[in-house]
Amino acid sequence: MSLEKDQWIVLRKVDYGESGVIATVFSRAHGRMAVMANGARKP
Repeated sequence: MSLEKDQWIVLRKVDYGESGVIATVFSRAHGRMAVMANGARKP
């Protein structure tokens, strides 16, 4: 897996499980994409 640096705009965010988030994001280079962030809502 490679790392890339880009600017993203969050279009929509949905809570998933206890601490996860599924987000629909957009960037000029990659277009619209759905991403999952496990543990994003943990304090």
